[in-house]
Amino acid sequence: MSTKKLRLKGSVPLKVNAGETSYVRTTYVPNLVSLSHFADADKHGLLRDAFALSLLGKALSTDALLLAERMKRDRSYIVWEATIQGLTKIRNLLAGTSLEKSFDQYAEKLTRDVVLFVGSKTKKGESHTLTLLRNIALAFAGTVGSKVVLSGAKKLLRRAVTSNIPIDPNVRAAVYVTIGKWGTKAEYALLERLYEAETLEEERDRLLRAIFKTKNVAVLKTRIEHAFSGE
Repeated sequence: MSTKKLRLKGSVPLKVNAGETSYVRTTYVPNLVSLSHFADADKHGLLRDAFALSLLGKALSTDALLLAERMKRDRSYIVWEATIQGLTKIRNLLAGTSLEKSFDQYAEKLTRDVVLFVGSKTKKGESHTLTLLRNIALAFAGTVGSKVVLSGAKKLLRRAVTSNIPIDPNVRAAVYVTIGKWGTKAEYALLERLYEAETLEEERDRLLRAIFKTKNVAVLKTRIEHAFSGE
């Protein structure tokens, strides 16, 4: 990768590759860039480049995280898509280390505002980008331990199993993954009931992936034995 440093002068916010039309990665001095005048596509580019360059060792991960913090009250789907992709990549690197828990706590705090904004119910006449934002925000926040998302997921799961009230397809993945990661043994049993009753293979795969997210060794052992039993 070839690199070049530029010193930009001017009284208005400037961004290299405005409009995201070129195949370049750009990093900036932390906190130097004002974000208020940038379009969503440019904010997405800033975040994407910051996380990508940090993973390449060309910039600090802390700089990317500081940039994400400055955009935590943004309501754009593509801004949050870049943020969550970046956070997920860092989280994958920390999985199984002593830093995993503290990073999850940090990421959960970062997503609190957007979780409260999107809610768990589809609103009449809402934009498709809000629907997409709800999906990724709740799924990620649930994965890193959001109590708000977990509480809502438990209610929706119980209603689906005990009252036969279907879970909104737009939040179904978030419900499954959250329960799969943080649910109790009784809630895993509810996921199992949904799995056994489901006829669509794609939905069964989604439920099975969620069940295998648990760290409960007994649940994993039972599910693995069942998988190899041929039943």
